[in-house]
Amino acid sequence: MRRTIIIVLVIALLGVAGFLFLRQRQAAQETTIEILREATVERGRITATVNATGAIEPESLVTLTFGMAGTIRQVNVVRGQVVAVGDVLASLNAAELALAVQQAEDALLIQQLTYQQRQNSAPSAATLASAQADIDAANANLLVAQANLAGAEAAVLQAQAQKAQLLAGPTAGQIAAAEAQLAAAEAQQKTAQITYDRLTECFTVDLPDGNSEDICPGLGDPEEQARYGLANANEAVVAAEANLTDLRAGPRSSDIQAADAAIASAEANVQAAEGNVAAAEANVARAEAAYARLLEPAAADELAILEAQIAGAETNLALAQLRLDQAQIVAPIAGTVANVLINNGEQAAPGAPAITIVNEGAFHITVNVDEIDIDQIAVGQDVDITLDALPDVLVPGTITEIAPTSASTGGVVTYVVTINIEPEDGVNLRAGMSANASIVVQEIDNVLTVPNWAVRLNRDTGEAFVQVARADGTVVEMPVETGLRNELSSEVTSGLQEGDVVVVTNEREAFSFFSFGE
Repeated sequence: MRRTIIIVLVIALLGVAGFLFLRQRQAAQETTIEILREATVERGRITATVNATGAIEPESLVTLTFGMAGTIRQVNVVRGQVVAVGDVLASLNAAELALAVQQAEDALLIQQLTYQQRQNSAPSAATLASAQADIDAANANLLVAQANLAGAEAAVLQAQAQKAQLLAGPTAGQIAAAEAQLAAAEAQQKTAQITYDRLTECFTVDLPDGNSEDICPGLGDPEEQARYGLANANEAVVAAEANLTDLRAGPRSSDIQAADAAIASAEANVQAAEGNVAAAEANVARAEAAYARLLEPAAADELAILEAQIAGAETNLALAQLRLDQAQIVAPIAGTVANVLINNGEQAAPGAPAITIVNEGAFHITVNVDEIDIDQIAVGQDVDITLDALPDVLVPGTITEIAPTSASTGGVVTYVVTINIEPEDGVNLRAGMSANASIVVQEIDNVLTVPNWAVRLNRDTGEAFVQVARADGTVVEMPVETGLRNELSSEVTSGLQEGDVVVVTNEREAFSFFSFGE
């Protein structure tokens, strides 16, 4: 039973296959070949390209800042305003900086005039007279210093003599003088005592009425004066006795120490006076040298010093001018003000964006080219650029720069390529427009070309072939060899001739039971 079922199934399958074969054969006989598309093989130019996308960028876009902090005094531009190179766009309150520049200019002028005067002119009579006066004054100071030195030396000798005299003891004459001084003091004391006693002595006077009265005439002012004179006489006697006693006793250690101190002080004064003399002599020499220099031509080293001073003054002027320049924003390029981020009266921070200028006279795009294609790219290659905003416009461009290093985005290694755009008159480009760049990497003239739609590939063998329409109306399939290829056309190196007609027919679309995978 099972065997019978299998035989029935096989017979059924053979019947279905036979039916399908007959249907296909019948359909092939009934189908009329129809040409769906055709093109003539022509000889011409074929161009291979590498495509990339980017956005239109202006050739120059600069964001300007103040170089220093300060209060914004004036903003001279608004957004959309056209500016030229060197226009002052904004400025800070810089009155003090301007004065500093003027001061530096004055200092430079003084140094330059000094240099010219020293290099080219002889000293005036007034200058020579002033220099001679300096010499005279220095000599006068020297004489004073020398006199002071002589006085100091004499003081040393005097102090030394006084010590020697102290150590030698009093002479007979000094003793006699002291004794005479004591005798005179004692005589004066005796006279004062007698005068005082007489003034203070009272006596009795008989009166006419028979009575008597005691009178003391020394009481009052006369008595006080006599008492004062007696006291002075007593002190003089004490002093004379002490002086005589000291002379007879000889020098004390304290007197010798005082004498030594006087000698040391005098010798120190001599050293100081000697230093003053040396300084005065140096001043005389300096004044004489200055006078001599006035009469000599300027030396090379002197001119070098003056030149260095001029250079220093120039540096100070440059620094002052730089600070003043940093208080202004000056347009470095010609263009249009794209943005103004500051206002009058605000505080400016150095380095903070203030004004943006864009130069729309020229444009470029930057695109990323895959590492597979970068070897085909070179500076100077032509580029065809299409714009999404202007689909009917083809803008020419040229590669101007290829980045030496790569970048990796999402695992894809690319290189940045810069393309300068050369728009034709009437093409209104704007920054930010989307652009498609077709970079010409190879171009061949006078070759046979066919549309890419006409070329078919055998997936198993890689062989290319086309359908060719003959003059008798038949269509034959011809193997071909292809060369350079782009998005639209392929170069044919063999298999076709100029004037051949390549076609696509409905035969490609016909169902074939035996041709799956072709």
